[in-house]
Amino acid sequence: MDIWVILNPLIRALLYGTCFVVTGTLLFAFHFKKYQTPQSLTYCLSLAKNGSVFGLVISATFFLSISGNMGGDFSSIFSPLFLNLALQTKAAIAAALLLLGFSSFYFSGKMRWPQIEKALRLVVLFFCLHHSFQQATLSKQERSPKYYCFFT
Repeated sequence: MDIWVILNPLIRALLYGTCFVVTGTLLFAFHFKKYQTPQSLTYCLSLAKNGSVFGLVISATFFLSISGNMGGDFSSIFSPLFLNLALQTKAAIAAALLLLGFSSFYFSGKMRWPQIEKALRLVVLFFCLHHSFQQATLSKQERSPKYYCFFT
C-alpha cells in the first residue's frame, strides 16, 4: 500500500491547522492588545512562537513528502533525483515560502505592525498553497517576480 496516500492529507491538514493557529493567534493578540493583561499577551506570543516551530517542522516534512510521493517509499525522500524533481514543482515553492513565513514568525521580536503584515502574508500563502494543488489561475502567479517580492 502506498503510505503517501495516508500521510500527504495528514501533513496538509497539520499545515493548514498550524497556519490557522499562528495567524489567528497573532491577529487576536494584535486586535485585543489593549484589553489583554501582559500575561495573556505573553501567552499569545509564546503560542504563536511555538506554533511557528511546529510549522517549520511540518513545512520541511511537507517538502520531503513531495519527493516521497514521487518515489513511493520512505527512502525516496532522501534521493537526490526525487529531491531535484520536487524542487521544480509548485508545491515545493509553496513549502519553501511556508518555511520562510514560519521562520520570520519565529525570529521576529515583540508584537508590532510588521509581524501582522507577515501574518497576512501567511494567509495569502495559505490561499496560494491550497490553489496550487487545484491548478487555479492564482497558482500561475507563483513564478512571477512580483510574487517573490511580496514575500521578502
